[in-house]
Amino acid sequence: MTGPTTPENPLLYYAHITDPHPLYPSVNEQTAPSALHIIISNSSEKPVYCNYITLTFPCGDEPDQLIGKGKFSAIKGRCPQGWTVTKTGSEGNIRIDPPNRKTAKLLTYDQSSKKSTDFSVVQVTLENLHVNKEAGTARIEITENTSTDEESSHFSDKKHILLVTKFPLPAIAVQAVSDFHADKPSKNCGEDVTLTWRGPENIEYTISYGSGAKPKSGQSDTVRDFVWKGTVERDTTFYLSYAIKETTYRLSTTVTVNNPQLTALTVKGSTSLQDNVSVHGDLQTSTKGVTTFGNPVTASSLTVRGDTSINGSVTIAGNLTAKGSLVEIQSSRLNVKSATEFVDEVTFSGSAHLLGDFQDLKKFSGKGFKEEFSAPTDGFVIGHLFMEASKVMRGFPSGFLAVTSSNKYFFTTGMISADYCGSYYEVIAPVKKGSNFVIELTLINMGNGLYDTGMRGDFVWIPLSRGKASEAKFVRSFDNPP
Repeated sequence: MTGPTTPENPLLYYAHITDPHPLYPSVNEQTAPSALHIIISNSSEKPVYCNYITLTFPCGDEPDQLIGKGKFSAIKGRCPQGWTVTKTGSEGNIRIDPPNRKTAKLLTYDQSSKKSTDFSVVQVTLENLHVNKEAGTARIEITENTSTDEESSHFSDKKHILLVTKFPLPAIAVQAVSDFHADKPSKNCGEDVTLTWRGPENIEYTISYGSGAKPKSGQSDTVRDFVWKGTVERDTTFYLSYAIKETTYRLSTTVTVNNPQLTALTVKGSTSLQDNVSVHGDLQTSTKGVTTFGNPVTASSLTVRGDTSINGSVTIAGNLTAKGSLVEIQSSRLNVKSATEFVDEVTFSGSAHLLGDFQDLKKFSGKGFKEEFSAPTDGFVIGHLFMEASKVMRGFPSGFLAVTSSNKYFFTTGMISADYCGSYYEVIAPVKKGSNFVIELTLINMGNGLYDTGMRGDFVWIPLSRGKASEAKFVRSFDNPP
């Protein structure tokens, strides 16, 4: 009866190192992956021929296992000497094959007879290893199919155990985390900000801040790569938090904003604004206290719900619509530069100056005329005529004094006569802004003599505002009546 076979000792020598070294368990899912470097060489006095090498990794979450559960598929392997590294079969198995899957020859320390197809050393690197969270020693089982000659029947599998230790996480000094700062201490509203710091890679960092900042798209506030990116709208203090031995520590840094955007602002003391102030929404003042503007204030829309006192000049460049009573303009003046509509009554406790300066349009004596003018504002045209009794009259003339507005409205004194010497006649005509009006003195000669009655008079323009009437066109002037 044949007894158990004693495993053959491996013909190749295996050395390894981890990156990082020493190797520590993962802290959480964000812990950076590790790498394992294996150096395979021949330390004997005879060449070693190799068909393949397999590695079996213990996978799971126990102390004697290396790769976290479900993380084996993430491993990537490479070999600078051209050997292929592939994951095969069940979870945890990796196979290493010589180039073209041919038998490889690994030389001894005496390499004087080395050929291009021979190898003195094989370096295998396994990257993206997600180590589990438990400290302990894991056993990686190595199987090599090797022989001391090229006879195929002499090849056999030989076992070797590679021990990889996961050391407990070391105590971290609080001072190990430092240099927490922003790329610039001052920003403009909405500008990008980048925070960086120094510290160990095996602890988790949390960035916290107020409503004046927000992270960039995809940026988490829990980080491990020592960088946080976001934007700022107003002065913000950022806090970097991390835990060591169940104690949380914090560092802080502040970024000021030159033109901050505020969601609300309450000022209890005096406030000085040195430049322009733009209000895009409602501007409300408290019922307590007084709001004083020492310089011009521009508002696209202004609603005043309570009493308002204006002690200086008010200039309104657009329309002014008063739905209630507009009262008590007591001092200074209300200067309205464009059209103003008062829907309800307007009450002035002081004087109201509505008329502009009078303008003489025409002074006349003893001659008929007809002239046309243009009205710059609403206003009145007033004509006067006086018949002097002491003057010599011949011909018994008669006629009329008249104003015609836009050839539509006719205002006249009615018929005048030289029979009534010493009489006074007057005509008053309202005229709308922009219209033309004609003033005239028409005389009718009732006799055959020259006309000389000693009459005199004038026409005057009285604007409702300011503005002089301009002569639109000269109609005619004559010495004798028609």
